[in-house]
Amino acid sequence: MAEVVIKKREETEVLKATIGDKTYSVPLASSVPYMKLKAMKTDEKLIEFFTEYIPEEVLNELLTDEIMQLVKAWRDATVEAQGATVGE
Repeated sequence: MAEVVIKKREETEVLKATIGDKTYSVPLASSVPYMKLKAMKTDEKLIEFFTEYIPEEVLNELLTDEIMQLVKAWRDATVEAQGATVGE
C-alpha cells in the first residue's frame, strides 16, 4: 500500500520587502496554497496577491520599475528556497 504523509510547515518562508521605513513579509511561492499560486497567471492577479501583504496604498505609490524589482526579488527568493521557478 502506498502512503503519503504531509506535515504542515510550522514556519512560513517569506520575502522581507522594505518600502520606505516599513518592512513587509510576503510569503514565498513554497508557502502559498497551490490553488492561490495557480491563479496568479496575470499581472493583475500577482498584484492582488501582493496587496494581501503590502497595503494597496503603498503599492499604488511605487513606480513600475519598483514593482518589477519587488516581483523579481520574490521570484528569485522562491527559486532559491525551492530550487525551481514558479510554475515548474
